[in-house]
Amino acid sequence: LFYRAEHGKNPKVQTYADALLYCSTSISVGYHDIFPRTEQGKLIATFLHTVGPALAARTLDPLAGRTG
Repeated sequence: LFYRAEHGKNPKVQTYADALLYCSTSISVGYHDIFPRTEQGKLIATFLHTVGPALAARTLDPLAGRTG
């Protein structure tokens, strides 16, 4: 989705790999040197930065937070 939103409008999103790298770093550390330029790209980035780290933590550590 990020590739479709930004390709052709953002000079730093030339390939699918560029978009994938942006999304994966947004989910893990919340930072990359690509900044979304389209409204759709900004909405996707907001979602990734807000929900992504929690999803990544839950996926990578499914036993975290369990008691007993």
